[in-house]
Amino acid sequence: MKKIPAVLFVSIIVGIVSTPIFFQEEAVILVPNVFAQDYEIPTWIKNNAGWWATDQIDDSSFLQGIQYLIKERIMVIPTTETSTSSGSQEVPSWIKNNAGWWADGQIDDGSFVLGLQWLITNGVIIVEGKIIHTDADLRVAFIGDQSISEGAIAVLNLIKDEEADMVLHQGDLDYIDDPDAWDSMISNILGHDFPYFATPGGHEFRPYGVHDDTKWEQYQRTLQDRLNKIPDAKCIGDLGIKSSCTYKGLFFILASPGIQLLDRDVSGYDSFIENQLNSNDHIWRVCSWARNMEPMQVGNKGNATGWEVYNNCKDGGAIIATGHSHSYARTKTLIDMEKQIVDTQWPEPNKLRVKEGATFVFVSGLGGESIPSQTRCFPTSYPYGCNEEWASIYTASQDATYGALFCTFNVDGQPNKAHCYFKNIDGVVIDEFTITSFVRTDHT
Repeated sequence: MKKIPAVLFVSIIVGIVSTPIFFQEEAVILVPNVFAQDYEIPTWIKNNAGWWATDQIDDSSFLQGIQYLIKERIMVIPTTETSTSSGSQEVPSWIKNNAGWWADGQIDDGSFVLGLQWLITNGVIIVEGKIIHTDADLRVAFIGDQSISEGAIAVLNLIKDEEADMVLHQGDLDYIDDPDAWDSMISNILGHDFPYFATPGGHEFRPYGVHDDTKWEQYQRTLQDRLNKIPDAKCIGDLGIKSSCTYKGLFFILASPGIQLLDRDVSGYDSFIENQLNSNDHIWRVCSWARNMEPMQVGNKGNATGWEVYNNCKDGGAIIATGHSHSYARTKTLIDMEKQIVDTQWPEPNKLRVKEGATFVFVSGLGGESIPSQTRCFPTSYPYGCNEEWASIYTASQDATYGALFCTFNVDGQPNKAHCYFKNIDGVVIDEFTITSFVRTDHT
């Protein structure tokens, strides 16, 4: 039989996956990673396995192709510890036999993947993961609960003065049901093409409490029009409802857990978040939504979202940004959301870390609407009550005024470092802290 050259084999693979579906900063994943099981792999790869088993392509060609597919996350296999071997080890005959049996349908996907795991473990296949970091000194402003008011205008001017590169807005936009007026307020201060990303709160659905999403569609079109003017920004999904985006190396999920809509499927937020965080290699990622669980705020808001979305963001090493409660409040590093357990390895209030299994939560809801008092986790000064998980609280009880949280990623030439501060419209820094990201690194 005539053998297929290695270059041709790789070209076949690339050609098969040439239709762009999911975009990332600095990378493109060309086939959706939507397999139901960790070990399931695209069926068309069976053709390649069959060619290999029948010596139409050699070992090197097949292994290079599989390595490419794993690296690009076109094919996903269970987590496997990689050997430090040079990658020159001979392929055992049983693995090649397995490939032929799998191609003929005699064994299942899981049995074939066992062979691939062996190849990775023993250094025959070496997969170097992509590490995607943000642009240097990328500054993000986080706000929620904005309104159209003098306070909101003051916050937007603060964002401009702080030279933020983008805004992530956690729900409740204008409170007057006027998308055009809201967009004009932003554009007059920040510009028509300023990178501004938002999720809805309950006030974007009128009449309030009915959750008809007709009005939100108008806000959504406004946000999409703005997105279309930002060449470096890419979003997929139902924008603001169940979507993921990248901008200048920051990966962020815009979602709406806790808001029930009449005309949209709002189920599966937890699985959506899990899949999105597992399928990218950004070291900085953010989960952004409006509503809370009661223990994750210090006002009078009840349980709205369920714990699954918090847990999946934590397990994926994502910062959790919320609004809804008109206050500013930030936790220490947490390893358990439901029990609010502080990370004993990183317990300091102003030195945080994010990693798979540890993150922090904040509420930044002082965008301009109103400022109620603290009603939970007394006293009103540090160290706060409840489980002593709170690092900073800023409400009417602390004589709060409006402001925004600013986080600058990739600071001082260190891609995994961030510096954050909450500043009010009077120019006073209320809270200041650093974050170290261990996402997609070998450190703990």
